[in-house]
Amino acid sequence: MLCDEMFRQVSQEYSEVRADQFHIYELAAALVLRPEKFDVLGGSKLFGDILSNLARPSQGASASPSR
Repeated sequence: MLCDEMFRQVSQEYSEVRADQFHIYELAAALVLRPEKFDVLGGSKLFGDILSNLARPSQGASASPSR
C-alpha cells in the first residue's frame, strides 16, 4: 500500500524515533493492555477512528457519548 511505503520512507529519516507497524487487532489488544507503551499512533481513517474510540478512556474521557 502507498501509505505503508510512505511510512517506511519517512521513518528512515528519523532513526531516533521508534516506528513499528502492527496488524489492527494486535494494536487494539496492545492499546487495551499497555496503553502507556504508545506516544503517537498513525493510520488510515477507518483504523484511526476505531483506535481513537478505543483509546479515549485511557486519556480520561468518557467512553460513552454525552447527551
